[in-house]
Amino acid sequence: MIFEEQNTCFGEIPSEDEVKVVIFSLNGESAPGPDGFIGIFYQSCWEIIKDDIINKAGFVKGRSIVENVLLTQEIVSDIRLRTKSANVVMKLDMAKAYDRVSWIFLMKVLRKIGFSELVIDMIFRLVSSNWGVKQGDPLSRTLFILTAEVLSKNLNSLNLIPHFKGCGMPKWSPKVKHLSYADGMIIFSSADVFSLQLIMEVLRKYENTSGQKINRDKSVVYMHKNVPGDVSITVEIVTGIVRKDFPLIYLGCPIYHSRRRKDFFTHILMKIMNRLQSWKGKLLSFGGRTILMKHVLQSLPIHLLSAVNPHIGVIRQMHKMFAQFFWSNTIGGKSRHWASWNHLCLPIMEGGMGFRSLHDVSSALFCKLWWNFRTKPSLWSAFMVNKYCRKESTVTIQWKHGMGALYFTVDGFDENIQNILDVVENGNWNMTKLNRLSIEGLTLQQIIVKWWTAPVKERGKLSFQAIPAIIMWEIWKRRNTIKHGGKRSVRRVIYLVYVIIQRLVMTRNPSITQVPHKWPDLIQMLEEGCGRLKVTKVRWNVPPTEWLLCNTDGASRGNPGRNAYGFCLRNSEGGLRYAHTAEIGITTNIYAEVMTILQAMRFYKNENLDNVIVQTDCELVCVQDFTGRVETSLGNKLADALANQALDEANFECHGFQQLSSTCRKILNSDKSQIPYMRVRIKK
Repeated sequence: MIFEEQNTCFGEIPSEDEVKVVIFSLNGESAPGPDGFIGIFYQSCWEIIKDDIINKAGFVKGRSIVENVLLTQEIVSDIRLRTKSANVVMKLDMAKAYDRVSWIFLMKVLRKIGFSELVIDMIFRLVSSNWGVKQGDPLSRTLFILTAEVLSKNLNSLNLIPHFKGCGMPKWSPKVKHLSYADGMIIFSSADVFSLQLIMEVLRKYENTSGQKINRDKSVVYMHKNVPGDVSITVEIVTGIVRKDFPLIYLGCPIYHSRRRKDFFTHILMKIMNRLQSWKGKLLSFGGRTILMKHVLQSLPIHLLSAVNPHIGVIRQMHKMFAQFFWSNTIGGKSRHWASWNHLCLPIMEGGMGFRSLHDVSSALFCKLWWNFRTKPSLWSAFMVNKYCRKESTVTIQWKHGMGALYFTVDGFDENIQNILDVVENGNWNMTKLNRLSIEGLTLQQIIVKWWTAPVKERGKLSFQAIPAIIMWEIWKRRNTIKHGGKRSVRRVIYLVYVIIQRLVMTRNPSITQVPHKWPDLIQMLEEGCGRLKVTKVRWNVPPTEWLLCNTDGASRGNPGRNAYGFCLRNSEGGLRYAHTAEIGITTNIYAEVMTILQAMRFYKNENLDNVIVQTDCELVCVQDFTGRVETSLGNKLADALANQALDEANFECHGFQQLSSTCRKILNSDKSQIPYMRVRIKK
């Protein structure tokens, strides 16, 4: 939803200084737009071209095409699991995605989102002019995304329909029904006829209202190869889309559920081959070929390597093609190679040509992916945590072949070292920091003594001192198991140690409901000591007769992190009048609490409700110029459950008791019966 302050910003013309700040923050070695000009060009020639580009730049930040590919791969890898009926993957192709969008539909969407009439008028004049926005322009993609949000919300709303069956997902992971990036969309469903008919009905309504058209000739349905033929025929009849076999090419990357095969990556080899054949190699010097290889050829597979780990034979074939072009001018040339490719990949100061080995590039990109997984909350990272790390620490888990799109191994490391510069001093490696995880030179007794004598607050001292004994006990059990012919992995030992420590901490400190999964956080919690228990008996507050009570609350997955709001409106008898919950995005928990109250008040204003009491558990929020009453109360369990439902499942809106989930219905009945519940907090 767009607010008044944002509309004001949209309506303002950016100043020259603002555009200059954006231009000079660009990466100098990458191109921000389809024109191919890199950032250093704009920065170096700013005084010459500034008048031509002011008010014409468009940059979209925060969208990750790689994570869309990774999430699709994770879902497809389990396509034959977790469901009674067959799973179906539909890849949709929009025919001339932006050119067909109805202007009237676009204006209605902008108005519904909350854009001001000034902004809507500016956009309408732009798109309806003779030189208007064309396919491929940065603004066209933004407007298309806004219109596609209508389709996304309608697909998500199918979850509220009884007997709708979606694609089978891991038990605790987010329920992903579809993924979209620009004009590419993938829908995950089951082969249930009723569910497929609902999806196709949503698509037909979207086509009729938006003016867009799904190109069924280019759209494809994918299913597991073992799906019976009659099921496949039924799916094709219901959807009107032809079935094909895996792999599917999504956003330039192959998606498959079986073992990697070299022929899955033929498209990238053909892309390199076509580029080489278009060059006149015989007319190029060694220096010219070197420049083309460094800045063009070796950049072609970067996107693929960012998302998937190709078959090793594919990388070898690309290296072979690079080497043949460098030494022979052509792909099939037979000139002598005076140095191996590995030697050419050495830095120039070490006798090489400074080419990049794609093996090293792949490893670096996957380490970057690991870092994003650990530090940047996203739908993909949430899916991976719930699929693979429910019972293991994300620091110690080893990613290996067979776990979806991730084929690299990450052992334990010091998370305080976040940059190469952290382990470099005066141009040389700091071996002390590099070996920080090593405990060589210390006896077991010295390690335990250092642990026991570490400064720890008294409340957490016993739990902290027990950790060495717990670790030694599990190591001893593993030794005995292996000695007598059994098996127990190191990963299992680490998990059991964590479980025992978790139970110990929670037994000695009932105020702690969740023990951190990360070892540094766990140790820090024990070093700082655990808070004392504070238990509060809470009941839902019954409003006076003829008054309505609104409970509000926000839910957070980190601060900052994914946040959602939820509020519910009930009468003096406890009956539900209205409930609404929606995810906000990446923000702070205070912002989520404020947004909850704001959304609730907007609803009351639209419904012309006056006798409303708004209750929140946040004492930092102050509301003025409100005709009703705003109170602080802890009896907001239903609102909290609604907000968490938005994070775990989907946005939700209802007008009656029967539309609520079973969990929310139980809470509502308990509130009506005035059954108290205990709210446990750490005493500060």
